[in-house]
Amino acid sequence: MRKNLLILFLFAFFTVFSQTYTPLLKEGNKWWVYYREGYCDICNAQFRAYYIFINGETTISGVTYKKIYSNLYHINSYGPFGNGEPNTNNPDVFECLMREDTATKKVYILDPVTNTDKLLYDFSAQKGDVIDSNFRWGFYNYPVTIDDVVSGSVFGKDNVKTFKSDYNNIYEGIGSQSGLFSRPAGHPFEIGAYWLDCFEDTVGKSCDSQFILLGTSENSIDKNLTLYYSKLNSDFKVLGNLSQDYKVTFYESTGRLIEEVNVKGKQSFSLKNIIKNKILFYTITSQGKSWKGKVMIQ
Repeated sequence: MRKNLLILFLFAFFTVFSQTYTPLLKEGNKWWVYYREGYCDICNAQFRAYYIFINGETTISGVTYKKIYSNLYHINSYGPFGNGEPNTNNPDVFECLMREDTATKKVYILDPVTNTDKLLYDFSAQKGDVIDSNFRWGFYNYPVTIDDVVSGSVFGKDNVKTFKSDYNNIYEGIGSQSGLFSRPAGHPFEIGAYWLDCFEDTVGKSCDSQFILLGTSENSIDKNLTLYYSKLNSDFKVLGNLSQDYKVTFYESTGRLIEEVNVKGKQSFSLKNIIKNKILFYTITSQGKSWKGKVMIQ
């Protein structure tokens, strides 16, 4: 009897533990985001770096919201338009009000025009769900299908619940590959891409943005293939079967083909004409299957 009770207790404990939700809007969280303007060679005009953070609360109609601020701590023109000096010591700028419903695992942003909550994240989503939120998942503002829900390591944290969609990852407790939200206010018409470079909380700051999938029976490498990029060595490897052949095709956001590489699983390789601080899209194909993703070259 005691043995059965112990088994039931352990089952209940691990069930509750596995369902523990990691809140996104916690004081001390800071999102280090940079923005590269333009993709084509002639329009690589500017590099900007922000940090986004929570600074206090306010209550509206009995609902508590977090105050979200940003700081443009680095700006630098480069390329054909010249090389400007970094611009630092800028003031903090109020961005928006956000709230989190931990019971439903949803995060909202307050629309200042309509004074209504708009869905930003839905961390209760399941594989196959279509999310129609006000968050720019990647570069397009349209309903997105969740391709898979997996766990892995990113930004120095293990067992991060991750929602994979076309060309983007959404991380529970962290945000998106683009940051807390994809576009700080005041830049609605620029062409470019934001990237979450580092994530910081009360534990510390990590700039390891490469997502590494957990190799469990439920989340196998064969099912969810990942391309690993090493900033230290500027090389890649497909985290797949050592004896299996893979073709990796790289594209620009315009669709222009950059390069195709044929490799074995976990075999390191480099690109001939690698461009720093640029997002490349890739497709991995093998045995009639394909995987898509994007990677920031740093």
